[in-house]
Amino acid sequence: MDTAFRKIDIGQYDEDRLVPQDLYDPDPRGPDGVLADARNRSAEVRSLLSRGDATGALATILTDCPYGDGVDEAKNLTTAAVLSVLNSTRSTDIPAILKNLDGAQQDKLMAYLYKVSTSR
Repeated sequence: MDTAFRKIDIGQYDEDRLVPQDLYDPDPRGPDGVLADARNRSAEVRSLLSRGDATGALATILTDCPYGDGVDEAKNLTTAAVLSVLNSTRSTDIPAILKNLDGAQQDKLMAYLYKVSTSR
């Protein structure tokens, strides 16, 4: 019995189909700019952590987070930097650090934590 017809994506013929690129505007920095920015921020985070400024490090890495297609390496760098800040911070200090973040930064942090928890 031929079942090849079941593997056809009929959604490709729908004019009202929603694709991920319709959900957000592309990052104006471009993929190379996003990657360079992520590398710079990761280096700055390491510097802040070496000075003991976990609050500044977390606020820095949660500003202008990479998004969109073609920036997977930048997303991975940023995720690793977020985790390094959290792993190098004592659990008793985390509530005070979170209170210093604004609402948008707290939302981004939750998105990173969700991503890490679902990828394992």
